[in-house]
Amino acid sequence: MGEAAGQRNAVMRLDGWRNLVACDEAPATAATVGVALVIIAFTSFTADLFMVVKIALFALTTFVLTLLNARRAIQGHFRWAPMPIMKWVGLYLATVIAATAFSRSPLRSLVGGYERFGGLFTIVVGIAFAANVVLAVAGSISRFNRVLFGLEFAATIASAYAIFQHFGIDHYEFREQAGNLAKWPGSTLGNSNFLGGFLAIVLPIALRRITTNANGKYRTIAIIAAALDVIALWFSQSRGGMIAALIGIATLAVARSVASDQRRRRFSVAALVASLGLFGLAASAIASPWTTHLPGPLRKLDMLRSESATVRGWEWRAAIVATGHRPIFGNGPDTYLLAYPSSRVRDDGANLGLLISDKPHNLLLEQFATIGIVGTTAWFVMLAMIGRSALHKRRTLDPHNSQRLLLETLGAALVAYWAQSLFSFDVPPIAMVSWLLLGGVVALTHGETLLAEPAATRSATKSRRVTVATTPRSGSVLGAATACAVASGVAALAAGSWLYADIRVHFAQADLARKDFAGAAESYAAAVNAAPYIAEYRRAAATGAQQIGLATRNRQTRKDQFDQADSYLADAIRIEPGNIGYLVARGQLTTFAAVAIDGRLFEDANRNWRKAVAADPHDVELRRAFSRALGAAAAATRDNKYQIESAAQLAIVTNLRPLDDYAWLSLGQQQLVAKQYDEAIQSAQRANQLRPTSAAVQLIFEVARRRSGATTQGVVNVPRSPRKSARRSGQP
Repeated sequence: MGEAAGQRNAVMRLDGWRNLVACDEAPATAATVGVALVIIAFTSFTADLFMVVKIALFALTTFVLTLLNARRAIQGHFRWAPMPIMKWVGLYLATVIAATAFSRSPLRSLVGGYERFGGLFTIVVGIAFAANVVLAVAGSISRFNRVLFGLEFAATIASAYAIFQHFGIDHYEFREQAGNLAKWPGSTLGNSNFLGGFLAIVLPIALRRITTNANGKYRTIAIIAAALDVIALWFSQSRGGMIAALIGIATLAVARSVASDQRRRRFSVAALVASLGLFGLAASAIASPWTTHLPGPLRKLDMLRSESATVRGWEWRAAIVATGHRPIFGNGPDTYLLAYPSSRVRDDGANLGLLISDKPHNLLLEQFATIGIVGTTAWFVMLAMIGRSALHKRRTLDPHNSQRLLLETLGAALVAYWAQSLFSFDVPPIAMVSWLLLGGVVALTHGETLLAEPAATRSATKSRRVTVATTPRSGSVLGAATACAVASGVAALAAGSWLYADIRVHFAQADLARKDFAGAAESYAAAVNAAPYIAEYRRAAATGAQQIGLATRNRQTRKDQFDQADSYLADAIRIEPGNIGYLVARGQLTTFAAVAIDGRLFEDANRNWRKAVAADPHDVELRRAFSRALGAAAAATRDNKYQIESAAQLAIVTNLRPLDDYAWLSLGQQQLVAKQYDEAIQSAQRANQLRPTSAAVQLIFEVARRRSGATTQGVVNVPRSPRKSARRSGQP
């Protein structure tokens, strides 16, 4: 008996696996695996550890789903039934295409910025993915539950990894964009804000799993998984994620209170009030400085930090200004990095310098700045139509209906997504989750209209399926599926080429570290050829060529490498006009070339620097870098005009940062070198007012007075100090 029972269990398990890959079930299974992989996967053999591999997996998943659904269309499982939402999705896509065509950088808008990939490419892949989700789960809640399980599984893995990272158990050493060690865990998403936002979206789904699972063992597992999500969310210290989690849970509580008895309804209302109270507390911590006056123990809570609120305000104001510059179609998808420098406020440039923001950390403002009023309006209309259909469908369902509960859960997860997006932005994994949720809502509201026959009669005869498949309406479905397969296949190949390019850049960097210059140059060239429309690979290749040129002793080889680097940077700037990073890199390159090869190149270098400061006029670090380059030109040519211009750049720095004693000291020193003695004395006086004990200030006074023959009348007496040099102060 025992042996027979074991054989029956083995057969049942085998049948279960066969069902997962059956024609109707295969797309949902592929979506489950794809969603989990996009969230979990990251690599150590690419230059970018996270997002390149995720966008490649996103495109590949969409391609596989398209093929599987195309097979179902050939077999007559669908019929052509245009849904009202299709025209609104088409309108949104058309406006994004128009914004891309009128973009300040059409190539960047088409592909998206490196590591962000928020261009037209990702939007098209996202829409295709959502459409395939609708086809994969139409008419079957169990299939969509399976896809959501993949999302929850990935969240559990990411949460566990984040907890390990918090306690210092990690094989990798992750760093922030500025080069500092990451302060909070980013897990498999690479950034604590992305991790917090993702976990906030998944939490309402995890709570639904707990409340609907009748099996005690599986409910315990679901509770543990949800607890891990909450712990990881806290460790991430993502306040936007925490706010989004509270709003999502509160939304689900309000939606379910209608379907509950009086006791549960009171509990839901209490949960809503508590969530809104915590939301108000967290929002006030971000928007006001009251957290700087907390008692000692609370002051140590990173969640209550408020210093980033000012920076967010600068980014949001810049997005509004950028929208005003090009209000109709915007600056182009994923071009905020290019629009930001000329739109940033004075205090932003004076405090953050070359720390340029490539996103405004607010998806709504980003939409206005990048796709304009027209595109953002179309985006709102699309979302509103999906929401309207969902609310109408909800009203037609019984309060205890499982489909209604699932619809409410997806709505709460989407609310959490939009809440976290007010403090963050989309990257490939977050974008994929949002399109998955939207596709799920459409599948629940309109999915059954796509089936070739009612769900109750899916066991109809094969001859009937063949008859349906030969109708013109089914042929329309097949044609649409073929077009979608071609488009998603091209997208998968493109994303695969980007992944290959990133691998070559990684090995090129390793070759440079080993001083294998020939291998590095070959790998950089291969990366550029594999992804010719991503400007960042050209910048990386230019950096490599510059390092090779500086390391060689042969003058001609150095010139060739510098020329190659300049060509790479010129192409990068052509692809992304106004990119401050590339303009600064070209200014530095031509300055190095002028010093090491030909002094006549200093004029070219100065022209490149002037283009950079014209694009970002309030950037103090950029002004200082330009001043240093002018100082190098003066030292090489012994032309005092470069010294005078260098002092002029530092004078702008003091205008931007009038309370920075280091800026005044640097200006005084440069004016002394430029033989502007009276101006040097005035700068030294100002530096002395800000820091009276500086010995360097005293030296400027003495040298300037001796060389200019000035008297001591009207000059502040500066006491001597044992300090050997002035110390920089007043820095952010």
